[in-house]
Amino acid sequence: MNLNNPVYGYTTLDIANMTECNGELLITLNNKECYNIYPGQKLIFKRFVYENDGEHFVLTEYVDVLSEDKNHTIHTTIPLNGRKMLYSGIENVKYVSGYTEEGEIYEYHIIKCREAHNIFPQDAALQEIYVKDYEGNLLGTYSGITIPLKRADRAATSADCITFVESQETCGKERRKMDFYKYDFLPERISRNSIIVTGFNEDICDKMAYIEVKHNPFYFYYVNIDEETGEPTEYNEYNEPLKHCHLYWDSWWNSIDDIKSNKQKIVNYGNTRTILGVNSAYWNVGLGLSAFANETTLGSSDTFGLNFVKDLEESLVPEVIDMERVKYSPMVFDKGKELNTKYKWSSPTSSEYPYLYTDRWLSVENTEYGEEISLYENVNNEFIKTDFNGVWQNGVIITEEDNYYQTNEVYREDLTIATSITLNFHFRERMKVDSATCKTNSTFTSGNVYFDGWYINPDSGDTIWWNGMNYTESAFSETKFLEFLENSGETSDLLGYLNFTDNDVFYRKKKVSQSFIRLSFFNSTDPIEQKLLYYSTIFLDGTNLYGKYIKQLMFMEENDLFNAKKNKGINLNAAVVFCSSSTVSARVDTQMVVTNEFDKTKSAEGFNLYLFAEDTTFGVDENGEKTIYMKVEFNHAGNGKTMPMIMWPKNENTYVPLTVNNFIDNLYIPIKLTYIDEKYVYYIEDAYRNEDGNISLVLFEPKLDFIENEGKANGQN
Repeated sequence: MNLNNPVYGYTTLDIANMTECNGELLITLNNKECYNIYPGQKLIFKRFVYENDGEHFVLTEYVDVLSEDKNHTIHTTIPLNGRKMLYSGIENVKYVSGYTEEGEIYEYHIIKCREAHNIFPQDAALQEIYVKDYEGNLLGTYSGITIPLKRADRAATSADCITFVESQETCGKERRKMDFYKYDFLPERISRNSIIVTGFNEDICDKMAYIEVKHNPFYFYYVNIDEETGEPTEYNEYNEPLKHCHLYWDSWWNSIDDIKSNKQKIVNYGNTRTILGVNSAYWNVGLGLSAFANETTLGSSDTFGLNFVKDLEESLVPEVIDMERVKYSPMVFDKGKELNTKYKWSSPTSSEYPYLYTDRWLSVENTEYGEEISLYENVNNEFIKTDFNGVWQNGVIITEEDNYYQTNEVYREDLTIATSITLNFHFRERMKVDSATCKTNSTFTSGNVYFDGWYINPDSGDTIWWNGMNYTESAFSETKFLEFLENSGETSDLLGYLNFTDNDVFYRKKKVSQSFIRLSFFNSTDPIEQKLLYYSTIFLDGTNLYGKYIKQLMFMEENDLFNAKKNKGINLNAAVVFCSSSTVSARVDTQMVVTNEFDKTKSAEGFNLYLFAEDTTFGVDENGEKTIYMKVEFNHAGNGKTMPMIMWPKNENTYVPLTVNNFIDNLYIPIKLTYIDEKYVYYIEDAYRNEDGNISLVLFEPKLDFIENEGKANGQN
């Protein structure tokens, strides 16, 4: 016998009744199990919580056995609820509001814990939370809480726990195929540290430190109440309302299990369960005696021991902080097809209508309980309204025959996959060197077209617009702007306009290749309150520009364009970078074309967005979309200047002047984020052109307009 290796495990106890009384937990067991329990011993509560595909973690809590009374009722301590620390401050509390289709307002707040709060959506209706400050003072009591999704500002429902897995062909006797769904108690999409609270008082945001909960994670209690008087009907010997305690079960799965059929299957990948047990340890003694083998229990002791160690190890491992980013891919947006959006719903029981569609995104925030819902059938990509409607009930659409659960799939004709993004830039005219004898520039830049510093003429800054625009008035003209936009909008400025010379390109100088565009993405346009979500850097492609330079050089030599008599006013130091001819498709310009990651010839930086999973949670509207804001800045490595580049402001379909009043808002370009066909995507609704797999942006260096009674803002550099 090896005395150094006892076998550890636990034995599950069969609970007959459990109540709380006078600060103690009173437990009555079946089958005389109490005879093996004595004062000073520890009992163990364990709750198995299943996540995705059968993966699980275990919550564990020990209670001390205090005594056993004459009725063989075991008295123990009560499991601790524990404190869950909160993120304080109004910036860490999300306010969500909106209107239902009936015009009724809904509003609530989302608060965040610094760790997993172990309040699960299936249990939330039973819970009550108490918000306290660091000194333990009660700041607020909130019931009717719900648990949100990680990437949406709505409460999780049973539909969020169901996922379509696959369709399998059958023998064909009863049906040709069977659809399989899986049910997870706590799928990845459900938040573990956020809570939706109604009636929240924002005045406590700076004071709140932690929460306590009414019920521990292992069992809840209830008190029988008289319906007429509202008073408890049962009291214990201490004149306290009698608290009946019950271990948690999965109420959602019980309701889903009722709709299962032999046609379509929902498989439970791990139902939650809670047990009360007592630790057991023994010596494994090998005796040379024969005995009848019991194959049903063979290896069970080893299994208990291994499971106990595994559960103990898992309980000691802290929660992993998710630092992975979610990839958003660009989509081309067709505004004319926006109204054809449909949202897919699935039924695990219907053979006639396994999938139906709704014409709007349904959630608990925009849909009333019992509301009638119009349903559509997809027939050869044409949506036909069914002759029956459904009824909304807490995330599920109920029809006379079947129940339908929302999927992640959205049918949208207005979005198609983008393969490239084109950026076209238009800079304001800079002051040119007006004489060959100019001594302002240095020896190294004496042949440049523009003065060192690349600045706008301070004496005429009010009337200076963009290169190539034939307009010299100070006030914005929509007519002249539209003319310029139509003729030159998608013809980006030549590289020469940035004060680069032919030698800069030919010798691949770093002042060219290290000039770049910075794309910064924020959650708001407010410079004070905004949060930087992500940024990407797109450099000028010096190698590509060199290739264009050589082609354009050969074209100019063949056509004798270096001849000063034939090409009057030519600056031989910057002849190629100022050649506007596109005959050989080799304009040496500032246009940037960003392609996807599958194009191995160039960098895909700036094509996809990568956001933290936490940043996808807040701000999602009733259509399943979220808006963030992109700021574009051109960084000139030749002179160290950084210039914002904007999409020119519009009021509906009319271009308007850029003024000090609308300048801040127009520094940012709205970006729409959404989730389609189990992929995160984004699109730019206001892009200059969305077609043929390309998103085209036309960007301008800001030129502030004259505002009467407010002085001048000329935007000089």
